[in-house]
Amino acid sequence: MVKNLIPPFIYEQCKNEKSHGAFRAYTMFIDLSGFTALTRSLMLRGNEGAEQLSIILNDIFAPMVDLVYRRGGIIPYFAGDAFTGVFPLEHSDIAPLSFLQTAQEIRKLF
Repeated sequence: MVKNLIPPFIYEQCKNEKSHGAFRAYTMFIDLSGFTALTRSLMLRGNEGAEQLSIILNDIFAPMVDLVYRRGGIIPYFAGDAFTGVFPLEHSDIAPLSFLQTAQEIRKLF
């Protein structure tokens, strides 16, 4: 089960008892602007607002997350209204132009 949450190349490192390493990658940081005000507004509605916030986050993040994974990227963490997409050069087919196109496609989702 945990294997599905860990990128295959990192999983293989762990299986071989290699607990650290480095790799070259492109990274992109995605942060929603204006999200703090929206969160405050929805939190005034209690549980209903929290539910709405969860739905909004899922609706916004789902297509972006899908795009990152389809292009060979991984997402090491989410931080509230932001996440980082990492595209390891050795383990994906992404070229510089393709990486930039991915970033543009994510911008178009807004």
